[in-house]
Amino acid sequence: MTRFELIKSAESILRMCDAAGIAPSEANYIAAYEDWLRLTKEGHKKVWILAYLSQQYNISEATIKRIARKMGKKVKA
Repeated sequence: MTRFELIKSAESILRMCDAAGIAPSEANYIAAYEDWLRLTKEGHKKVWILAYLSQQYNISEATIKRIARKMGKKVKA
């Protein structure tokens, strides 16, 4: 498969993401956000969640906060 074929096959989704201001690289943080949601639902303290996920995914606590804020926003379709 060529780059063109891949882009063409996902064209409508890519256009929707672009219109909503979602960068393709945000897909790298799906697992971290899923863990954020699970740990929050389990009732863990935010400070502990930030420290744990920061260590687990080897990214800063500020990045974890940014991921949680961005992923939780509603998009305008």
